[in-house]
Amino acid sequence: MKKGLKILLIIIVIIVIILIGLGIFMSIKGNKKPISTEQFINITTELGYNTSKVTTSSTVIDSYTAKKDNYEIKFYSTSNELADKNYNRIKREYESIKDSTSVETNVSVEKYSKYTLTTNEHYMVVTKIDTTLIFAKVSKNYKNNVNDTLEKLGY
Repeated sequence: MKKGLKILLIIIVIIVIILIGLGIFMSIKGNKKPISTEQFINITTELGYNTSKVTTSSTVIDSYTAKKDNYEIKFYSTSNELADKNYNRIKREYESIKDSTSVETNVSVEKYSKYTLTTNEHYMVVTKIDTTLIFAKVSKNYKNNVNDTLEKLGY
C-alpha cells in the first residue's frame, strides 16, 4: 500500500509541475502587446531595413514591408475579425507548401498566435498579436535574421 501511495504522490507532483509550467508559459505568451505601425517602422528602420507602405486589399488597415538583403518582413494592422482571417489565410498558404521533411511549430494562446514552417529551402513564419500580423517567407539562410527581428519587435 505504501508503494502505491508513493507512486500516486509522485504522479500528482509531476502533474502539478506541468500545470505550473503551462501557466507560466501562457502568462508569458498570452500577455504580449501588439506594436503600432510607427513602432514597426522605427524598429525595422533602426535595424537597417528599408521600410515602406504597401497598398493591399480591403482586409488590411495598414500594411508595411521591411526589406533587407534578399528578404522582407511584412506587417499588417487590421481589425479583430480580419486579423484572424488574414492569419488563417497566410497559415494555410504556408501549410500547403509542407512536405514530409518539413518542420513546423504552432502556438496559440489568448490573443497571440504563431506558426512557423521550415522546409529544405524556405523558412516561413506568421505571428499575430491582437489585431497585428507580422509574416515572412524567406530563404532558409535568413531564418535567424527574421527570428532576431521578430524578437526585437516583441513577436
